[in-house]
Amino acid sequence: MPPELSKEISTYNGRHIFTYLFEFKTREPNGLILYNAGRERDFIAVELVNEHIHYVFDLGDGPVRIKDNSKSRLNDGKWHAVSIARPAPKRHTLAVDDHVTAVNSQGSNENLDLDGILYIGGVEKSQYSQLPKQILSRHGFEGCLASLDLSGESTDLLSDAVVPSSLVEPGCDVYANLHAGKKCTHDVCANHGTCLQQWNSYTCDCDMTSFSGPTCSEEAVAYEFGAGRGIITYTFPSDRRPEMKRDTVALGFVTGMNDAVLLRIESASSNDYLEIEIVEGNIFAVYNMGTNDHPVGEVGVKVNDNQYHVVRFTRSGANSTLQVDDYNLQSNHPSVSMKGGRTTRLGWQFRILPPNSILVVVAIRLIGYSTSGDSQVEVFHYRLGRTRRAKLRAVDWRIKRVSIMLWILRFRVASKFLYCVEEDGTFGDEIC
Repeated sequence: MPPELSKEISTYNGRHIFTYLFEFKTREPNGLILYNAGRERDFIAVELVNEHIHYVFDLGDGPVRIKDNSKSRLNDGKWHAVSIARPAPKRHTLAVDDHVTAVNSQGSNENLDLDGILYIGGVEKSQYSQLPKQILSRHGFEGCLASLDLSGESTDLLSDAVVPSSLVEPGCDVYANLHAGKKCTHDVCANHGTCLQQWNSYTCDCDMTSFSGPTCSEEAVAYEFGAGRGIITYTFPSDRRPEMKRDTVALGFVTGMNDAVLLRIESASSNDYLEIEIVEGNIFAVYNMGTNDHPVGEVGVKVNDNQYHVVRFTRSGANSTLQVDDYNLQSNHPSVSMKGGRTTRLGWQFRILPPNSILVVVAIRLIGYSTSGDSQVEVFHYRLGRTRRAKLRAVDWRIKRVSIMLWILRFRVASKFLYCVEEDGTFGDEIC
């Protein structure tokens, strides 16, 4: 981040025993909160990564990462108290609110030799590429900090700064000063989009809409299928196949066909699958996790009327829901015990058969299983800002940990396809 968006103060060198305390609140999921380099490989960092606090350090024997064990996300706009401590030379603790995580370092080095500048809220933009690779942040923290204490020494981010910043302000009344056009309201995101309040603005999550754009109001250009038969396929590389207990799928389509398979996801290692299909003009989803097929469908709505329809499907363990357009939610809650609601490794396969139809798949997410009043503070509150990065505007395959998102935008395919489908429904080996 640009240097004027962070605070730089003198190093506090806790060679053997130290305690760092601070409070924070934010709506952002990621950002570097604290960083101090040291001699040779020594460093210490505190960062917000995917809505949780990570404490990373290296005493010279290799980096160690400690993640908070809070079950709730920490970018909820509420105050959270953080304690980073080294009560003994080989003992390290991270406490967030009432949740404490502790580890013992295994190396022979016991000194944490820090020097240079202690960065609060981020580093210069050019420095992110030079940070130790174990630090995941690529921009600074945006939110409020309070009660910063370095082993008993209270720090004022304004008066103690080596390099002052005009974008660090006393107080924390950000939302009170937000323009109405930057706040989430019930109607800012169209087509069932979800409004996500950010620190100084909002964004619309369009995953389950089949639309795109800043407010989920733009139509995504579709794949068009002519009179021939064909499919589009994607298979996960063997080292990146997700394991999940929850799926969410949204797709939009136009067709006049009575019967067709719209989408199929198959396991690479078992017979598990998920299929969304049209049966006699009605939408059904069928899934199998190792025992029986479990269907869920909408029999009251015909979708083969050459009109645009959106289907939303979710599965959590053995339970599922399906919704067509704005009609009532249909659900299936099997009473049988499925194989654990086990995790499965899936390869992806899109089977799209109907002629003269259009399919729009704006977002498919396979989610891995894992699970406003302010508190009083004693020192000052500070609001730190950062520049925002532009959103990608093309096909964006985002595969992070166990969360996969597929965006298909701005593409149009005519009547040639990847592989033929045989009369018995199996896939041929030749390109159509």
